[in-house]
Amino acid sequence: MAGVMARVEMQAQTPAPRPASTVQQLMQAILFPNANVIFATESDDPAAVPRDVKPSASTNPLAGLYGGWQAVENSSLALLESADLLNLRGRACADGRTVPVDESQWKAAVQALREAARATAAAARARSQEQISEADEQLANSCSGCHRIYRRAKNHCSR
Repeated sequence: MAGVMARVEMQAQTPAPRPASTVQQLMQAILFPNANVIFATESDDPAAVPRDVKPSASTNPLAGLYGGWQAVENSSLALLESADLLNLRGRACADGRTVPVDESQWKAAVQALREAARATAAAARARSQEQISEADEQLANSCSGCHRIYRRAKNHCSR
């Protein structure tokens, strides 16, 4: 029992690791490229995208080893998981200020991303162009809603 208590005390004293990237870097590395995979379905049927000659080395998720609708679902899941990354305490904005994770507008924006990512993942699983079109709109609205608030010069996380 003493060993368990010592481990609990040590964990309580160990600070949470600081996120490795700013919000802007997170957007550029994960959210933007994965959202673009999903948005590509507005004009292209993912099932019709031909695989690259070397799919395991492809830089195009839709034409890679896990391409087509699987790429759309994978990108949706990456966005869904990114919602938690956006809420990590200690993450910095591009302007150096701390991400306002406790603000109601931030919480609502992250929740909108979660819901949109769930919708795009469900549409990808259904392999439905009609459903993905509706979910794409929801995703675009979640992105623009957050950008309207947080990319302005006077607010956190502005460029």
